[in-house]
Amino acid sequence: MVQDYKKLIVYQESFKLAVDTYKIFEKTKTSLRLKEQLFGSVSAIFANLAEMVAYDSKTQQKQKVCICLAESNEAEAWFDFCKEIGVIDGETHKGLTGRLLRIRYMLFKFLESIKTDIKTQKDQLRHQDRKTGPFFSQKRLDSFCGKKARQQKAVESPWGKKRYMTS
Repeated sequence: MVQDYKKLIVYQESFKLAVDTYKIFEKTKTSLRLKEQLFGSVSAIFANLAEMVAYDSKTQQKQKVCICLAESNEAEAWFDFCKEIGVIDGETHKGLTGRLLRIRYMLFKFLESIKTDIKTQKDQLRHQDRKTGPFFSQKRLDSFCGKKARQQKAVESPWGKKRYMTS
């Protein structure tokens, strides 16, 4: 697990993009809603990366990176929209989307790395199970459920149905 999210290059790049986006759109005369949508999607990328490093589970980390990818897609759509309606010029659009594509590339590489880690963990568990036997061996059942679960006896109820009682 990464301890300091600020050391991640993808975090640094996405943070800089959010700051620059804010500075560019702060001066434009466009609807507040449009600015909120755009800045929300751009800033969600670095914010989700910062949150991701707190998770121990690789599956949760993978989910956060997927959210970052979705937010980068949304940000690109808003940049395209802003260019189309004339809020930003073509050169600004090209610069912002180019940086966003670089961030998205890094996110995909990061996601591949996490998926590889998950696969490696699963392979190690499978290998361990081959050594120790099936997942639900008596020893593992006792550790999960306690010995009382094994000591239950089937008792006939007055209505003819079996129920289980501990001895």
